[in-house]
Amino acid sequence: MGWVALFCGIGLACLICATLNKEIQIWEIVLPSPASIPRARVLLAALGVLSLAIAGVFFVYREGGPASTQAATPTPPATSAPGAPPGSAKPASAAPATTGAGPGPAAGYTRSFSRTRVTVPAVNCFAEIDLDTPAVAEGLNSLPGADLRFGAGSICGPDQLQGQESKFFGHGPAAEPTGAECAGAARAQASGPVLNRAMTAGETAFCVITDQENVAWVQVTEVSRETGHGLALAVTLWTPNS
Repeated sequence: MGWVALFCGIGLACLICATLNKEIQIWEIVLPSPASIPRARVLLAALGVLSLAIAGVFFVYREGGPASTQAATPTPPATSAPGAPPGSAKPASAAPATTGAGPGPAAGYTRSFSRTRVTVPAVNCFAEIDLDTPAVAEGLNSLPGADLRFGAGSICGPDQLQGQESKFFGHGPAAEPTGAECAGAARAQASGPVLNRAMTAGETAFCVITDQENVAWVQVTEVSRETGHGLALAVTLWTPNS
């Protein structure tokens, strides 16, 4: 408040002097009346107004003006967990850490069996293959739930392998893939009947989504290009995780 009082005093003194019409004596010096000197009177008035303005500025911004009229909100003291070492305290306002929901059931597929040998014998017309079991039966519509059908013999057409009741039947990689990769190949590389003479043992393979929604990788391990011969397959099966 010292600076405010000083400038207020100077401002008031200057304004009073500017309005007087008589001489002023300061110690032993006699000053003429400011009223008789128009320029001095104006200067004193301006100096008084300026001093009061400066005092007001000091009052507002240095002595607690509008910006400081509201009491500052105290910062909550830091708290430490019981038994925690000093310095490990966290501000009381800190939000507690949250974690996401735990992972659900594992996504993907679980392998049921790997590279199980399935022999398709030479038949007069057809053999059917169920990959979920696996199982083979001779005859048309002889195996409920069969995923593949193998035709052989000149009477029923060329030797070939094709999808039967499977959801998807498509070309697959020569090396055993993952269940997810094989499921994608079955959908993306759908195939019609494949002739025996177009197959190569150890290289030709198929991916199948069975009628039970399982995924099978079927590799041709033995094949003959002569009419009426069967096949040998290696089958890997995955079941989807629920």
